[in-house]
Amino acid sequence: MKTVLLFGAGRSTYTLIKYLTNESKTLNIKVIICDISINDFVKKQLKSNSCEFVKLDITDINLRRK
Repeated sequence: MKTVLLFGAGRSTYTLIKYLTNESKTLNIKVIICDISINDFVKKQLKSNSCEFVKLDITDINLRRK
């Protein structure tokens, strides 16, 4: 299984996130979404076992290293 790491969950990524979570079993992937805050759209996608959310401020170098 591969992991797809997405930085940012803005409006331009909704279609991509929806596609990846819907097709995660077929593609054999896990999706990790990183953003500074979680929105309602991302919360819906988290119901899928193949998707997780990580709160991340990309300007914080220590969090990025983790």
